[in-house]
Amino acid sequence: MAGTTSFLELGFIRLDRRKKESLVQQLYDAIRIAILSGQLAKGHRLPSTRSFASDLGVSRMTVVNAFDQLTVEGYLKGSVGRGTYVSEQLPEERQLVKFKPGESFEPVESASPRRLFSRRSKEFERAYPGNPGSGVTLRPFRAGVPALDEFPIDIWTRLSRRRWKQITPDDLTYGDPAGYLPLRKAITSYVRAFRGVRCDESQVMIVSGTQQAVDVVARISTDEGDGVLFEDPGYLRARAGFRAAGARIIPIPVDNNGMRVELAVDKFPGARIAYVTPSHQYPMGVALSIERRMHLIEWANRTGGLIFEDDYDSEYRYAQRPIPAMQGLDKGNRTIYVGSFSKVIFPSLSIGYAIVPPGMAKVFRKAMSLVGRPPSRLDQLVLTDFIEQGYFARHLRRMRTIHEQRRTALVKSIEQNLSDILQIEGADAGLHCTALFRDNRPDVPVVEAAAENGIMLKAVSTYYYQGAGARQRNGLVFGFASATPGQIKSAIRRLASVIDAMR
Repeated sequence: MAGTTSFLELGFIRLDRRKKESLVQQLYDAIRIAILSGQLAKGHRLPSTRSFASDLGVSRMTVVNAFDQLTVEGYLKGSVGRGTYVSEQLPEERQLVKFKPGESFEPVESASPRRLFSRRSKEFERAYPGNPGSGVTLRPFRAGVPALDEFPIDIWTRLSRRRWKQITPDDLTYGDPAGYLPLRKAITSYVRAFRGVRCDESQVMIVSGTQQAVDVVARISTDEGDGVLFEDPGYLRARAGFRAAGARIIPIPVDNNGMRVELAVDKFPGARIAYVTPSHQYPMGVALSIERRMHLIEWANRTGGLIFEDDYDSEYRYAQRPIPAMQGLDKGNRTIYVGSFSKVIFPSLSIGYAIVPPGMAKVFRKAMSLVGRPPSRLDQLVLTDFIEQGYFARHLRRMRTIHEQRRTALVKSIEQNLSDILQIEGADAGLHCTALFRDNRPDVPVVEAAAENGIMLKAVSTYYYQGAGARQRNGLVFGFASATPGQIKSAIRRLASVIDAMR
């Protein structure tokens, strides 16, 4: 192990409070550049965050946040009792197997059943045990919904009117199955700059949401009985989508570092696809560690498997900046990256995107022309203007601030009213957080009782795969973005009364 880095060696760090970049960002950039240039050698030990902060004249949390981001991305490694070191292997140095020429992705053909429903149709009922149209009213704490009360409706209306005035006959046709080209180019620029995704517009496919991407990928990439590695607990609709296509779900436990990839790739090397939510695992809210990300990518390149990266709400990260996408680390082109505007604009827009490997684009495009067209062409035109004219970037910055305020209100309210009952997990990102029952009491009865009192929650236990044998954890999933801080505080007090009455 190399020696400890002294503050004389760290004299290259210059923080300027007059710059628009935050002190955390400046410190992160300085340390990262020093590591990549060799100024900070591999294995060097950094000073403690407290000493570091004192010498730089900043708060300790500034240093902690910069260190945390560098650790998540793989530049630093921390060891309890030993300090923080520069990683021996940096993300930029990891070499992966390249995509094998000649590999094809052929669409699956299946015979039409004689009976009214297929056996796989049962998966739709499992995904929605109740009425799929129920619960559409916005109530505290509906998950997956942004702050719709703060959406700039006036701007969207103005852009829509302008587009209608300029509409052409071509705009009224179905259009390209892959989606409106200027929108695909705008998305390409966005994900390159803000998510670290490597792609061009030919790889971008406009879909009506994550679920359509699951449907198309399952159709063209899996045969009956093919294994899909899936987080457990995990996102119900995606899991049901793969099962409805005939895939075999292989549940993999989730811990504080995300899916336990080592169990997945070692025990199931023949699996076809690995579905993950690496930036903000649903529902537990944890991030997949850099080691597990690289292990999963290496598995895909070694075995010819695919990774389905569901990046559903990565734009919202509050403790550090958003974590770069796995797709950007995968030089072997085995990752399908999927994003959605439902969480950053509004759900009924129903526009998402799938960024597929180059060898998959042609077949995906053909499949889109068969299983469903892209969303409304007019909506695509307006969304393109919203992005290109700078409204999207401004809206996203504003939403981060608003959502962080609502998240803080939720966390504080739970701590004040339910801290003896609930332990908060995964509250540093996204639009929801999970709170586990300290005594692991049944969660479904609580969700049902809360619904009778106007509170919309999800039970953590329902996200586990039945029969997986994993130790089930019971708790509540809170969506915090769709309610104001005042509504959140009031609803938590009502929930506390509901739980108290059930004792």
